[in-house]
Amino acid sequence: MMSLVALLLAGCDSGGSSFKIKGSFRDMKAGNLYIYNKESGTERFDTITIKDGEFVYGGTAQEPTPYILVFPNGVEQVIFVNGGEELRYEAAANDLKNYVVNGSEINKLMNKFRRETFNLNNEETQKVAGKYIMQNPASPVAIYLFERYFVQKYPSVDKSFTVMLDTLKASQPKNRFLMKLEGDIKYLKRGEKGKKIPELKLENKDKKEIDLRQTGTEWTLLVFWTTWMDDGYSFNDYIQREYDKYKADKQLSIISISLDTEIYKWENMVKSDTVGIEHCCDGRAWDSPVVKKLGVAVLPYYILVDKKHNIVAKGTSVSHLADDLKKYIK
Repeated sequence: MMSLVALLLAGCDSGGSSFKIKGSFRDMKAGNLYIYNKESGTERFDTITIKDGEFVYGGTAQEPTPYILVFPNGVEQVIFVNGGEELRYEAAANDLKNYVVNGSEINKLMNKFRRETFNLNNEETQKVAGKYIMQNPASPVAIYLFERYFVQKYPSVDKSFTVMLDTLKASQPKNRFLMKLEGDIKYLKRGEKGKKIPELKLENKDKKEIDLRQTGTEWTLLVFWTTWMDDGYSFNDYIQREYDKYKADKQLSIISISLDTEIYKWENMVKSDTVGIEHCCDGRAWDSPVVKKLGVAVLPYYILVDKKHNIVAKGTSVSHLADDLKKYIK
């Protein structure tokens, strides 16, 4: 976690690479938030302490970089930082979607996007995101929106996906995060129907090694979720009920993979679950190897695999999951 010493050192940076975020909440006096560098991933979180409704966070950045604020309820917000900048963040705890970041042109552009899409549904928001990407291809905001509204929705995107990627590459050919996204897209393609799942081993809640290709059943269901999802508890209960339907004939194995970073919350939820479901969580969230190699970009998510290790179905809807299990498991 970032210490006071680190903040002081950042403030003394003679190279002009230090940044500072001053934040305030209108209706929250105290609490903790988390923050991480979007380009570096979720392996390192810093803790931000709110006191008297305010907080200060600082660090260094050599170029415009998206940082993600994470609230205890799982809500995430983006702030673009850069060396030499002092940013002002303002929000209300009971209206987290409607936050504002001032102090740079990049954040002003992101503020504008949020205002324009505030009352839109997901499909409408994606269309606006596409417009912003094509109109502002040289902006870090464009790359963030591309990852958030298109890469995370892959493969449920149209041919404009390739056009946007090519446009971004032409405008920002040396952007490291964009290069990383290209690699992520290659991983996403591995999770398409008809392809084999890679050889992967996980550790379950009892510290036993689980081989995704050696479950010993006709079908294997991989389920991805977190405790902080809005319907996390009910989703977990639903998976339990589905397992109970098929456990008698031993045709189906279920491997439940949590993307929680606070492992104790996951352990508390699954400690009394039915014997038979393999519960796994490595605490690495979106940076987990199984998540990357299977192209998981949204939650909840499921992948159904046959005994030859081929992906036969996948999706995000529990109703579609029930239909797929009925279709394949006779």
